Amino acid sequence: MSTQNYLDSFTFLNKSQVNMLSKKERMTYEDSLKYYRDIKNVIDTAEKTGEEKGVQKGVKKNQLENAKNALLEGLSFEIISKITKLSVEEIQKIADSLNK
Repeated sequence: MSTQNYLDSFTFLNKSQVNMLSKKERMTYEDSLKYYRDIKNVIDTAEKTGEEKGVQKGVKKNQLENAKNALLEGLSFEIISKITKLSVEEIQKIADSLNK
């Protein structure tokens, strides 16, 4: 069973249901619950990390596009650097690629 299927199919018991379990069943259920929580935390962390990386990539792409447009408008490297927060060296690379 895949991890996502496990998470989707996990059955939570209410307190009275847990109290009706034998000691062995309760231990098995608690182990399953711990496993569920661990997997859920791993997935949630991975999703959050992925979202953060996606946002960072989007910001960088926007900075590069703005720098390219500013270069095409003839703005100086220093002004573009202040506007985009890119280094002058990064802007130089963009300018070089435009001149090819």
